[in-house]
Amino acid sequence: YLADFNGKPRAMPAAPAAPETHWTFEPVDGTEFVQFRNRETDRFLLAINGAAALVDAFGPDQESLSQWRLKPARDAVATAPPQRTP
Repeated sequence: YLADFNGKPRAMPAAPAAPETHWTFEPVDGTEFVQFRNRETDRFLLAINGAAALVDAFGPDQESLSQWRLKPARDAVATAPPQRTP
């Protein structure tokens, strides 16, 4: 399970009912992307410098870091969109 472990994302074994492993997939209007928000902590999952990070909030300059595109399970990957340049 992917968990919010003391403010850091961690893949770890956990009981299915463990609240820190529950995530909400929030569609990003007008795109094919979603944002992940941890249901227990309300933190968002971002991709910062190629690594997963959790934040309480983010500004417009980090919005693209919070958007994820889901692929079919057979591809076994979720990717962040490329950085937008101003």
